[in-house]
Amino acid sequence: MEVAKYIVSVLEELDVENELIRIDKSIDLGLFKIPVGWNIYDAELWLVKPRHQKLLKLDDHPTMVLAHSPATNGWLEGELIDIGRGTRPEDYNGKNVEGKFVLAYGQPYYVYKEASKHGALGIIYYRRGAPDEAVPYAGLFLTLDEAQEAKTIGLSISNRMARQLLRYLEKKEKVVLRVRIAAEYNFNPILPVVIARYAGEKREGYALTAHMCHPKPGAHDNGSGVTALLEAATILSKTIKDDSSLPPIYYSIYFIWVPEYLGTQGLLSIKSELLQNIRAVINLDMVGAKPEVTGSSLHHINSSIATPSYLDALLDKAIHIMLTSPSTYSSLTRSPVIKYDRAVYEGGSDHDVFISYGIPASMLNQWPDKFYHTDMDDIENIDPILLTKISVAALGSVYFVSSINSKDRDRIEYLLYALTDYYNVLISERLLRASEKELGIREKIEGTLRLYLSQAFGSIREHFGYEKAAYFKERFIKESIKREHNRLNGLRPHKLFKGLLSTRSLYDEYKDKIMELLELVEKKNKYATVLFREALNLADGKRSIEEIYHVLIAEYGIDAVEREDLEKFFKILESMKLIELK
Repeated sequence: MEVAKYIVSVLEELDVENELIRIDKSIDLGLFKIPVGWNIYDAELWLVKPRHQKLLKLDDHPTMVLAHSPATNGWLEGELIDIGRGTRPEDYNGKNVEGKFVLAYGQPYYVYKEASKHGALGIIYYRRGAPDEAVPYAGLFLTLDEAQEAKTIGLSISNRMARQLLRYLEKKEKVVLRVRIAAEYNFNPILPVVIARYAGEKREGYALTAHMCHPKPGAHDNGSGVTALLEAATILSKTIKDDSSLPPIYYSIYFIWVPEYLGTQGLLSIKSELLQNIRAVINLDMVGAKPEVTGSSLHHINSSIATPSYLDALLDKAIHIMLTSPSTYSSLTRSPVIKYDRAVYEGGSDHDVFISYGIPASMLNQWPDKFYHTDMDDIENIDPILLTKISVAALGSVYFVSSINSKDRDRIEYLLYALTDYYNVLISERLLRASEKELGIREKIEGTLRLYLSQAFGSIREHFGYEKAAYFKERFIKESIKREHNRLNGLRPHKLFKGLLSTRSLYDEYKDKIMELLELVEKKNKYATVLFREALNLADGKRSIEEIYHVLIAEYGIDAVEREDLEKFFKILESMKLIELK
């Protein structure tokens, strides 16, 4: 709440229209449930046997307690048992964990559910792949009901510590841990959302968003996005006041700060008029890190193929303007000063929620970051100049479309030409990266991509009343492609819930089904996006499973999804009453 109040104070100083919205347990969050409020005050983890050693203290490692872990009410002491992943019942076969700590690397919430059922004292989580010395940030995010019953505590340790403990266990030495957690629950939690609007003549407009919910240090994820968004709001406010030569805002520009996922779900539930007023969104999640420190590249994640965005074309141009060197050696062209690429839609942040409601949404994100979700995600990793440039690029693209009025034909045509060039490049890149398996169906892949991405041209016609947009759309699609397109027969999935799929809230009722879904995700890394996000974005009751499959392989590649897995995914959801197959 302190972060939200600070943002409001800055907006008030800038004299910007704003609102602080409080999302409580009465608000409909779709398949999500509001987590219990939680405050952490102190914690310690000691190794008692086979040697006496302090492992962690909260002051030094603020991510050591899994978010929403219950308190210990003093010291807890118990033996440690290695259970591997720890998310499935079979991980506990032949192991008595009652009254003991379990060491596990699986998704913490599902480890917690299984370990609690088996009477474990606590879970000790480590994230394989994290830097050796980093203590990962992770959370249980217990609901109000779950928190009432919670007894099993949760801690996070570094890979170095995990290896040390595993070495003792491999030698058959008894490992005993001692833990103290001082924390408390709040059973009337409030999720703060801040929304600001720079008013144009029209209430309709475009939005920039960032999430503000991660614990300290959290400098890159997502202090950087929150700061970039506030910087954009500040720059826009001062520009409007000081530079009368710029065209006025015709469509409104919205700035939205949220707790990740839940805040956006709650906002769209409370302010349903935003579903009609917001035309497209840019999500700032992890921007402005020093690439040489974090190992990251800047990724421009496009909106879903189900909701293509003409804003993507402008964003790409703005990034190239803001993030290029003065010239190359021959002084003829300019090149990006950091690694940058355009990418097809990927899930993982608040743009997902907007897309699930049919609003085009893109994301700027620097990835990978070796300090992601750890206590080493510190402010020293951030480059303020890079952060500001990315902020200006996002703001500039939104300002361009927001300042187009109904008579501004030149800039609408510029947008149409930019969109044509952008999607042609995107399709070319997709085909260049195609595997040998796809060479024989290159034409079909290109045709499918052109057909679906052409919806963005239709949006320009609809939004700006410019009939010539239809001409650009026809040129982009090509007649031969249009003639070939027919709706494919077969089962047509229709999504029956609002917003995003959440497996956590359904775990107790559909545990076996949830495990089947998780097995699918573990089968292929891309499935978290391809199945859980994009396949559902396309499940409008009009497209058959066969057609959705063809769209997915056109977008992500043949190796990204298997036809049988797609059908299995929808049938599992049908058995859970989340999808209707007709």
